[in-house]
Amino acid sequence: MGGFVRDLKEEFTSVEYVYVWHAFCGYTGVGVHRVELSKGVKRMMEDQAMGNMVADGMAFVPPKLAA
Repeated sequence: MGGFVRDLKEEFTSVEYVYVWHAFCGYTGVGVHRVELSKGVKRMMEDQAMGNMVADGMAFVPPKLAA
């Protein structure tokens, strides 16, 4: 990621900051785990995505299957 940001800033000199959104979980249908939200998340992030993760669980790709 560091190399990408460096190249980006060299090519587009007006770019001062690069922000990255990281989806730490997603639907894969593999390995559904139940979720318990932390107190901070309960206070700050009540939205449909969080509600769905609590109701349906989260699925993760096992590291050996990640490409």
